[in-house]
Parts: sequence; C-alpha cells; structure tokens
Amino acid sequence: MPYLAHIAKSENGFRYQTLEEHLESTAFLARQFSEKFGASQWGYLAGLWHDLGKYSDQFQEKLKRITENKPDMHVDHSTYGAQRVWKSEKFGKIIAYAIAGHHSGLPDAIGEDSSLQFRLQKEVPHVNETCIPKEILSYPDLTTDFLIGWFRGLSDTKRAFAQAFFIRMIYSSLVDADFLDTEKFMDPEKSSKRDNFKTLGELRSIFMNKMEEFQTQKLSEGKEINKVRNNIYKECLAASQESPGIFSLTVPTGGGKTLSSLAFAFEHAAKYGLDRIIYVIPYTSIIEQNAEVFREFLGDNAVLEHHSNYVQKDDDEENEDARVLASENWDAPIIVTTNVQFFESLFSNRTSRARKIHNIAKSVVILDEAQMIPADYLYPSMEVLRELSSHYGTTIVLCTATQPALNKRENFEGLENVREIISDPEKLAKDLKRVREKYIGELDDQTLGQKLASEKQVLCIVNSRRNAVDLYKTLEDRSDKEGNYHLSALMCPVHRSKVLKEIRQRLKDGNTCRVVSTQLVEAGVDVDFPVVYRSLAGLDSIVQAAGRCNREGKLKYGDLFVYKPSKGIPAISDFRPRAEEAERIINQNCDGFLSLNSINDFFESYYWRKGNNLDKKEILIDFKEGLAKLDFPFKKISEKFHIIEDIQKPVFIPYDELAEDLINHLRYHVSIEILRKLQRYTVQIPERTIQQLQNAGYLEPFNDEFWTLTEIGRKEVYSENIGLTLDTPEFYQAETTIL
Repeated sequence: MPYLAHIAKSENGFRYQTLEEHLESTAFLARQFSEKFGASQWGYLAGLWHDLGKYSDQFQEKLKRITENKPDMHVDHSTYGAQRVWKSEKFGKIIAYAIAGHHSGLPDAIGEDSSLQFRLQKEVPHVNETCIPKEILSYPDLTTDFLIGWFRGLSDTKRAFAQAFFIRMIYSSLVDADFLDTEKFMDPEKSSKRDNFKTLGELRSIFMNKMEEFQTQKLSEGKEINKVRNNIYKECLAASQESPGIFSLTVPTGGGKTLSSLAFAFEHAAKYGLDRIIYVIPYTSIIEQNAEVFREFLGDNAVLEHHSNYVQKDDDEENEDARVLASENWDAPIIVTTNVQFFESLFSNRTSRARKIHNIAKSVVILDEAQMIPADYLYPSMEVLRELSSHYGTTIVLCTATQPALNKRENFEGLENVREIISDPEKLAKDLKRVREKYIGELDDQTLGQKLASEKQVLCIVNSRRNAVDLYKTLEDRSDKEGNYHLSALMCPVHRSKVLKEIRQRLKDGNTCRVVSTQLVEAGVDVDFPVVYRSLAGLDSIVQAAGRCNREGKLKYGDLFVYKPSKGIPAISDFRPRAEEAERIINQNCDGFLSLNSINDFFESYYWRKGNNLDKKEILIDFKEGLAKLDFPFKKISEKFHIIEDIQKPVFIPYDELAEDLINHLRYHVSIEILRKLQRYTVQIPERTIQQLQNAGYLEPFNDEFWTLTEIGRKEVYSENIGLTLDTPEFYQAETTIL
C-alpha cells in the first residue's frame, strides 16, 4: 500500500489521499502563490518537502489508528523536511523556517524546544528515504539573483526586515497551499464553496457604471460641493494609470474619498493586472459603514469583511475541523478589514493569521486615515508597507483628510517616493472648508448637557464609552427625550445601523436630533450636523469631527466647538499625549486651529520628532540583530506586535430573531457562513470582564470559544438606548481603542 497523507471517513468506509499526491498538489499551489513575487521555485520546494516526515512507519501507524478507532498519537512529521532542505540548500534555512512551522507557527531562530535551531538538531522518526519517489527528491535549483537585487544597497535594518519578510511570504504560501489541498480532500463540499465571488473585472464594470451614474446625478443637483467631489474622482481616475507604487490621497472629510479611492483601485488593478483590493480602516466598530457603501455599489455578496477572528486557538497538527475555515485566506477580490487585522497579520507567526498574507502581493491596499496607525508601531508598519510596494507588486494608497503624514522628511524615516493624487491639496482644503472652529475651554457634563439640550440638531463626540453613557443620561435629564441618541461600540453593528438610519432620517426631515457618540462616528459615517461639539483629542481626530459638520455644504459655515472635559483626558495608550499636543496648538490659535499650518505643526511635533518611540517595542532592532545568520525571532515579534494590548473577546447579542436563530445553529454546527453573519451581532468586551458577566448570569459560554448574552442579560444589561452596559470601571477600560 502506498504511503498516505490523510484518511477521511466516507459512506462506504474510508477514503485515502496518497502522500505523493498531497506533496505534488501542495507544491503546485505554493508555486502558484509565490510566483506572484518571483519565487515560484521556492514555494514549490517548500510544498514538495513539507510533509516528507510522513514517509515513516510511525506516521503511517498514526493514520492506521483512525481506521481502527484507536486513540490518536503524536508524530513529528514536519521537522524532517526542514532538516533536509537546510542541509541541501545554501539558502535552505529560509524554507526550513516555513516547513518546520507549517502547523505550529513560524518559529524563533534560537531559544526553546520550538525554535528552529532545536528542530534542526533534534532526532526525528526514521524516514524510509528509499520509498520517496525520485520525482519528489529532485527539484530545480533555487533562483537567488532576484533576492540579491532586492537587498543590494539597503541599510542593515531594511535588509534584515526584507529577508525576514521573504521568509514570511514563503511560509504564507506554504501554509495556505497545505490547508487548501488538505481541505479539498478531507471536506470537498466545503472546498467547493470557495471561489464564489465575482471576478475583480466583473466588479469593476458594475462599480464604474454605477459610479458614472452617481456622479452625473450629483452634478445635476447643482451643488458646488458635488463639483469639487467630481474633480476629486477625475483626479483619482487619471492617477490610476500611473505605475504601481505608493500614493497619497489628501482629501478633507466630506470630499468623497471612499468611493474615489475605490475607483482608483479598480482602474489601477485593471491596467496592471493586480488581483484584489484591500480596504483598511482604523476601527472595527465602523467597518460595517464602509462595507455597506461598497455593497450599495457592488452587490450584497461582493465584499469580504474580515475584522474578528473567532477561532483563537493555534492550529494543531491534524486539526481539519470546520472552525479553521473562519480563519480567512483573503482569496476574494474585495476585502474590507481593520488596521489591527491587517498589520497584526503581517507580523504574526500563527498559521491562522499568516496564511492570508501572500494574497496581499499584487493587490491595491487602501489605508483609510493612514495617520491612525498607532505611533508606537509606526516604523515597523511603514517598513512592511515599503516592502510590499518595493518587492511584492502591491500598490499602497494612503488616504488622509489632512496631509501625507507618513512621507519621509528631516528627522523622520517616513515613506519615500510617495505620489500625491490631488494636484493642489491646499486649494482643495480651502474649497471644502465648511466650518468655523472655536475652542470654548473646560466644561463639565452638566453644563455641556445643557448646551446640547438647547440645540435642535447637534452631535457631540467624546473620548470614551463611559463618558458617552454618562453624557447621554445627562442630556436625557435636560431635554425632551424625543430625538436623543447614543452611539458607541457598546451597541452591536445591527443596532448601530438601525440608530444611524433613524438619525439620518431625522436630519433630513429637519426634526430634533441630538447625538452623543464615541469617535466611531468620525470615520466612515456619513452624517451632516449644523453644530458639532468635540471633546479635546488629537488634532487629526478633531479634523474628522469637523467632517460631520455641514458635510453637504447646506450652510455657509457650520459650528465646531472643541472643549476640554472637566474629568480630564483618558490616560490610555497614546491618547492623552495626542490631546495635549493639540491643546498646545489650539492655545496658540484658538479660532483657526484647523488651518494647514496648525495641522502640520501637530504632525511634526507628535510624529516626526518622536524618533525611536515610533518603534517602541524595538521590533526592527530584533530583526537587525539576526541579520548575519538569518536568525529572526518570529514568535517573539508576534507576541510583541499587538495594536490592541488589552485582549477583547466577541460576545454575541441576541438582538433580534435572526440573531437568536444564528446563535442556536452555531451551538450545533460551527461554520464560516454563520460566523460572518454573527459579526453584525457582536460586541467586543475586555477579556477580564467575561467571568464577571458570566458569574452574574448575563453570559453563557458554548463550544469552548464563544459567548452569548443570556435572556436575563438581554433584559438587564443591554438596552435599546445604550447597548451593553455594566456599572464597573473595568468594563470601560481600553474604551478609546474599541470605541
């Protein structure tokens, strides 16, 4: 009997996949994936040798136990292939990383038992080498000329990062290929459900036709602001024909940059044969607004949202459970995701996160509000953008409402050769200025609540979920309750969408509408208030708040009032220093602090002079230290790179009958389709409060990894006005991050 790779149950007993078939199929896929960045032979060899350790009697015994219904046994089958490629190739260590970690995660070079150094020296189960087909052991020489060209002229820091990232891309190509081929054999029904999206070309035709109709209809309204937006759209179309690289799109809020940037991406991808568009936004809590806009133009099933990884477990060696499907590989034409998911995946060593990143090659990546990348991780984040653009055929678009904050300049190692899409950003800023800004000093909630109650239509944006709840209750006490609203990530997305629909309708009809919101309303939410109050924050956040004021230009000027909360600024992450820097600039120019000069001053002080603090965890230093011997600490860096330090857990909210039905189905059958639908019924809460809610009877765990609000919890701690609440300080910690 031939050596086997997998055994699966069938109606008539068992089905068998030969090891030779699995190795060749995985190699074919890995070659296809790595060919996009010129490394097809590297991907092919990684796939061809990744499971050579299964040519052992011990592993075949492990598979035999399945047919005999005996207890499973662990057999290390990944180390042998890593050892063989390391001994056989001058640069074999690169592929050895990928093979050694293709189940357990990309390892550190040196350290504990899981390190590559330990794996390359350890004894492994005896492999019957004479039984390995010659076709498997023979392979073409690895081409290295392109790598030498990549690394020539780079500083040690950049060369180390480039080499480590190449290892990561080979790893991604291998683990995705291995997973897909295994899934195709083990669960052909699920495998057949992949690739059910329209092509990027088909979506381009749909989008561009609707976009032209949309622009024509808007121009017919005769509003000056629509003419400005149309010019932005045309400039994006013109720039899309330029060669791939890094672009900036500097458009004030309300200028329509979401749709215009997508038009750029479609046309640019068509001209240069790019595979997909990845739209990256700052916050999980506002992702549904962007995705909803895209669906309006592209259809309901055109967009893949990926922002919550419900399967948090590491992948075990033979874990072919359907839950693994919830870890996306981004094999879709349009992806909408978040900074957290995008950047943490690019620095993660876990298979469930790393397997998607090869699909970022030959894509258009749009970073909405690019200046929102956390300062502590700015330098490594920019390095990965530079690498994707330089060597992996990826075009990067840095969208910002103010100015290109990430461009290289004196004392700031920013991105080079960034091309601005807008021909005259300063003129555009003047053309789109629609607010009068004013700093009104310190206010307590009582005084602020009275001011809000005196307005017919007003938006107040605060810095924390706790403050939003308290201020909303104050407003309720001081005004007619009709038309008062609260918005925050305490409400599940379906709930927020419902409230936003009511808000927009009341604004349109001229009815009373007073809204207290966290900063989730500042990006991707299209609302238009005549008056906006903004709690003191970074100047870039204040600019976003201004974008919700007189957005459609119905007034000559709307009014933006910035105040300092009497309770102080939250001391969370880098939120307070950003606000303090903004306050310094505001005090210098109280009534004109949204000028381009003021914004330039803010970025220069906050970003461009911070030096090593822009890599606070010393991630680039970790790479550089391993340059000489390719000894890179992938696992260590993965553990250090966490944009959200405080772990959040998703809780399902049985908000309506559909949510209840989905939750009940999930109890008995975990599927990616159900999890996707439940994303819109999810609230993220700090991990440390899970047990507290469970002890109170408000949360129920199931399937070892999910939580849902119980019936009593739905009644006691989830309200239609506020969403999920719990009167303990711990519940509201980390709120400025998750909104």
